[in-house]
Amino acid sequence: MSDFKTDIKVISILRQAVNDLLWMSESEYPIDILEWNVSEEHPFTVETLLQATQHSPDGPIQQLTIEALFEPLMQEQDWFGPEEHQRAQRFQSLYQLLQERLSEIQVYRIGTIEVDIYILGKVTSTKLIGLHTRLVET
Repeated sequence: MSDFKTDIKVISILRQAVNDLLWMSESEYPIDILEWNVSEEHPFTVETLLQATQHSPDGPIQQLTIEALFEPLMQEQDWFGPEEHQRAQRFQSLYQLLQERLSEIQVYRIGTIEVDIYILGKVTSTKLIGLHTRLVET
């Protein structure tokens, strides 16, 4: 399968996985699909991310693992009702999908209070695909 078809397939699968799924924090935000073309001449860097997303290079940025990011969302609680169980299962499926379809996954938290989350990974040698959402922490 060509790189282009692989990219489109992964984007389509991710789009289905995040459809109507909201990232839970003190507020709820949708999850968007991201694409970045990369090459030896134009590699992906943190500076590239900050510039492309119009974040200040002086602002707080934290890199973390995908496990640390997803753990609270996937963990089911005794008090969960059907809706909460379904949401936790959808996040478990999304986590597995990202692990299976992307390599070299990088997770970035940018900002304070309203924090932008970027989950990026390689699909092909010339394409990074991932997710963006926002969470609120006061």
